[in-house]
Amino acid sequence: MSALGDTNIKIQHSAKIATFNIKSIHQLSIHANLSPQEVFRSVSDFVYHYENYCFRLFALREKIVHFLNVVIPIGYTDKDIKITHLLINPVIKSSGFKSILEKFKENNILGKIITDRNALTHKLYYEKNDRYFRPQGDGQDDGQVTKKWFKDWEIQIESKAKAINNAELAVNRLCNEIASKLVKYKGGN
Repeated sequence: MSALGDTNIKIQHSAKIATFNIKSIHQLSIHANLSPQEVFRSVSDFVYHYENYCFRLFALREKIVHFLNVVIPIGYTDKDIKITHLLINPVIKSSGFKSILEKFKENNILGKIITDRNALTHKLYYEKNDRYFRPQGDGQDDGQVTKKWFKDWEIQIESKAKAINNAELAVNRLCNEIASKLVKYKGGN
């Protein structure tokens, strides 16, 4: 949990630097004097931290799955347990833990982050995924990259940083929810 929080801090910091650099390039600021390499370096730093968060969130999901398998008498061996098994398990359904695990589905913020992990690692080279989160197309008008294209690039990075902030809140709520459901399941007050 603390590693996720620390990584989020790095994401927010690197996102601000990357969007500032992109903004400086497209505004053609004479004070910035940024080279394209410097912009890509700052965006690459952001992507590194973003990808790190995606990996850590995936690992947290797997730890939660294994934790539930140990604490609740489900009956799977440690190496055979998967989130898909738990989602259909009657004990998980009746104990109320299914709603927690469903927060990792693709239509929820945590699921979207895990989907990004898959796209950044497994699908990067055979699907239309841009490692630097650049907008589709080259954004050129009369041989020059348009300001709109740069603005869209800023928005891409800002939206990823905002998604991580939202995921951070969701993870904190999720852990509190797991604790309260576990106490209730085990018969505590």
